[in-house]
Amino acid sequence: MESQSVSYGDENMKTSGETSGSQPEAFDVGEIQTNQVQDVDTDILEPVVFTQDFIRFELENKGFLNPDSKITFSVSATSSASDCFYPINLGVNSLIRSCRLTCGGKTIQEIEDWNYYFAYKSMFVESEDNKNREQYLTSRMISHDFEYNSTIAPDGTYNANDTEADAYGIDNGVEMKMATSSKELHQWSYMSNEPVFQIAVGDLFPYLRSKDLPLYALEEKVQIELTLSSATSGIRGCNSSGSTIATKDNNVFNINRDDVRLIADYMYLPQEQMESLRSTMANVTTNYVDYRLSKMSVTNTTARNLIRNIGGAGKVVTKIFTGLSMTDDGEVLGNSNLVNLFTADSTDYNTGTGISGSLTANVKFNGNFLYPIDVENSAHHYYNVQRAEGVAPKISRGEYDFAQAFGVTDRKLVGHKQDANLNGLFFYQAYSMNRNERVNSRGIELYHNYQNMLAGSYILRTWLETGKQVIYANGICQVRDV
Repeated sequence: MESQSVSYGDENMKTSGETSGSQPEAFDVGEIQTNQVQDVDTDILEPVVFTQDFIRFELENKGFLNPDSKITFSVSATSSASDCFYPINLGVNSLIRSCRLTCGGKTIQEIEDWNYYFAYKSMFVESEDNKNREQYLTSRMISHDFEYNSTIAPDGTYNANDTEADAYGIDNGVEMKMATSSKELHQWSYMSNEPVFQIAVGDLFPYLRSKDLPLYALEEKVQIELTLSSATSGIRGCNSSGSTIATKDNNVFNINRDDVRLIADYMYLPQEQMESLRSTMANVTTNYVDYRLSKMSVTNTTARNLIRNIGGAGKVVTKIFTGLSMTDDGEVLGNSNLVNLFTADSTDYNTGTGISGSLTANVKFNGNFLYPIDVENSAHHYYNVQRAEGVAPKISRGEYDFAQAFGVTDRKLVGHKQDANLNGLFFYQAYSMNRNERVNSRGIELYHNYQNMLAGSYILRTWLETGKQVIYANGICQVRDV
């Protein structure tokens, strides 16, 4: 297939020569004009299907679906897991393995390994938002602040220091216990207390963040399907240090059926405008981005000189992001830390030899490499993530690259040393595909050479951001690639 030039911007993509109907402005999510009247109706929906592995909701065909509609969850932990908590970088989102939005049985959007996908997206949440909002709504709580050099004197006197700080750490609003150099979580956030947290449908399906879904104008049913992470895999929660839990199979986190609800907000414009929009939907095309996962298992040895075809043939690919996470060893590898297995592991640093590991990376498509010179410097990798997302990750230098591991405090959070649990675990790579062209039949090749990884087995997850379209025709929708 020959490469085809494609123009796109602001997640709106259109191939040259396209003749489909125009998109009404009301479909675009954005600020409402001050003179715009809008009503909101809220339904609390129970799942039409519920098991510990799968949940399905069915939406009413009315109004526009608000992307800030929420799905609520709580879990009940076994008595042996009473001191467990959600991964601090992901929160309750760890429960969702994959999600699917359908209309009349046709898939509008589906994201596999969504919890790992959202661990990447969660890096871009501001610290203040994590502390003041997210830890209460979703249990995400990676909020950083300086750790001041306060001490406990031998006589037990507390010596406060609010001017000197040689490290930083997690700030969740709970005071550090200076005698133990440890900080706990808010008591209500532990799984044993069965707190109810929420996930926004716009986080599950980025389509809903860019386009309003005109439920009222559809003749077909719209459904939300959630495939859940295993209740006994240990992936849903983390253990406090010193836990008596011996294996991951002892971590049983069952979702409470009575707390699973979809709080659906339906938005309405004035009646005349709603009817006018309905009449235009005889031929309307909306453009958005979708995410396709490529995944493979590697070891620290096979991760060297890795060349991986990640797909994308015949598609418009706007972005790639990827990370290498260690697999569970069948015991407590994942749940015995602060973030479980939702990581992107960096190369190692040998303190004995002073030799630092490295990642040499490039992307090849349509016969050319994305970069004329392979990227090796970790600061350049970090910059590429910032460039691809348009905002810098809200993590420290050491949290990104283990070789730069300084600054994060060694003081404990729920018994875990923060530096040992956070440094080098957010080493994502991202690539902005900026050539405005369709990928040919050979697809995209990822060239990664990891040197000096810790011994073990890993999974390389790579998501391709691609262009898609939904065509609405007389209440029926069709989905296609751009």
